[in-house]
Amino acid sequence: MRQTVLVATIGDGQAPQSASSPLAALRYSRAGHDLVRFVSDPLDDTIANIVASAWEQDDDQRTALRSVLTTDDCYTLITFSKRRTVAALRSGALLTGLEAIWALTLIDRAKVDYRDLSVDFPLFAVRELGGDLTDVITLAVAASEPGTSSCFSAKAERSRTLTAKDCALFPVRSHYGLGFMNRWNADYQPDTNLAELSILLADAIEAEGQYSIDDLHISQLPEEWFYQERRTGHIPTEGCVGLGAHLNGAPRYSHGLIVFAAQVRDESVVSKLSSLAAAASSTVRPRVAAIHDRRIVLIVGGSTTRGEPTIESTDSLSRYAGLASRLLESDSV
Repeated sequence: MRQTVLVATIGDGQAPQSASSPLAALRYSRAGHDLVRFVSDPLDDTIANIVASAWEQDDDQRTALRSVLTTDDCYTLITFSKRRTVAALRSGALLTGLEAIWALTLIDRAKVDYRDLSVDFPLFAVRELGGDLTDVITLAVAASEPGTSSCFSAKAERSRTLTAKDCALFPVRSHYGLGFMNRWNADYQPDTNLAELSILLADAIEAEGQYSIDDLHISQLPEEWFYQERRTGHIPTEGCVGLGAHLNGAPRYSHGLIVFAAQVRDESVVSKLSSLAAAASSTVRPRVAAIHDRRIVLIVGGSTTRGEPTIESTDSLSRYAGLASRLLESDSV
């Protein structure tokens, strides 16, 4: 009876009628993977209808659907689940958070890298929004294939104390609203709003028109960008955000930008880092820096493909250093 109630609240669609995947033509753009600058996407509602339809079917019908989903389809569902989780936490809508759970039950764990299938974030959201974790996990375990089922059952107790940090995420509030930045092992305790600065910088880089942002994440500040010789350590910071950008229209692993916005403990260190970056800049990996107080923004150009001629120089990258300087000096960040 409890399952019937939960099913009825999610949707009343019909089961897929053909042997082809209903997700075959549905792929999120690069922007669709951005949980920091999160904006609505028409694909969200389309996939939500498919997920709701599948949830209402019996086990055999869901198994049949699962069998025709490709690896790419499964990754689309993983992205949808993350997006639905953010939307739920923004709006306070538990039903939206449940859709994130039901999407994952359609995934065959053997079709994806096991490291890419995590149930933590949607379970965190369901708990934060007042959902019954015991009930939800029980239903998800029963509705999933064995591999995915084990992911849910393994978190039956841990889900009650999960934090955003446990989900390797950092909540950020910006002009976009609530978003989440990837956070792995890096410490992040700045006393200025580096996250908002990085979001504004990402917007400004994209508005300039040549590059699009792939990723914003809590990061460390690698030593390698400040020295000519190879180094593998990190500059001590109170917080650092990394941005990755690709050249519009270029193939994958080609021209791009690597950007770091960091805060250090001592203002004198910032000036030293700026000088080191300038001295280490090369024609293959040109780099420029903008500094203000204890914060530095480092912009690195070049290509990830060895031997590909660079399209940037320290002079051309100065346009981004100018953008960064204006943002650093702004009272808003």
